Amino acid sequence: MYYTGSNAFANLRQGLVAAYCPSISGQGNVLPDLVGGNHGTLTNMDASDWVASGDGRALQFDGDDTSGGNDSQNRVTLNKDFGVDVIGFSAWVNAITLNKRGICASWPNNTNPRFALTLLTNGTLEVYRGQNTQSTAALSTNRWQHIFVFSDGNNTSYYIDGVFSNTANQQGISPGLQTNFLLGNNYWGALEGYLDDVRIYDRNLSLAEIKLLASKRGIGLRQESHRNTFYQFPSGARRRRILTGMP
Repeated sequence: MYYTGSNAFANLRQGLVAAYCPSISGQGNVLPDLVGGNHGTLTNMDASDWVASGDGRALQFDGDDTSGGNDSQNRVTLNKDFGVDVIGFSAWVNAITLNKRGICASWPNNTNPRFALTLLTNGTLEVYRGQNTQSTAALSTNRWQHIFVFSDGNNTSYYIDGVFSNTANQQGISPGLQTNFLLGNNYWGALEGYLDDVRIYDRNLSLAEIKLLASKRGIGLRQESHRNTFYQFPSGARRRRILTGMP
């Protein structure tokens, strides 16, 4: 018998600093942190931005292209200092267009971001930590895709849909996730599209863990149903040989 239950996903909680999953929880102007107390506040967003998506929900961002942290842009703001310099960022993204838009940013003084993740016009991802690096693989539009980015202070690695893209050197970087952390937005404006199942880790993840995160939105955060596989054994002497190893 093969069994997979909630214990199979326990390692996905190791090093998990925060988790935001509209598919599971949230309403009004609050996006709950499912593992801690750093709840997000929706700004310039309303009930219509909680949208049905598949078997769950997602947050919709309108793609405001006004740069410079304009207060009219919609975003989710997290004010608690994460205190994380080694960053593993996981999210599900459904982009409507491939304009240069922000997925997230740590922006403590509203002027110089410490960490920023941007979706570029060609669909690639860009991480800024004092200097920029980019993924070689790209996202497409109008479908859900999983992204994982790991930045350890020396290099940034990119994964899309559980597949490794590339690692880029990023020396001389700035500090990582601090206060005024934004989701769905950064200096370049709001993402035009949808976000779900956003997680922040203080460690790198194995490829197997990344593939697991890329298999389903909300995996390991909600109660997983048990999956059992039963095998039909033959009867008689043949059954006895299988069970005992007898010739």
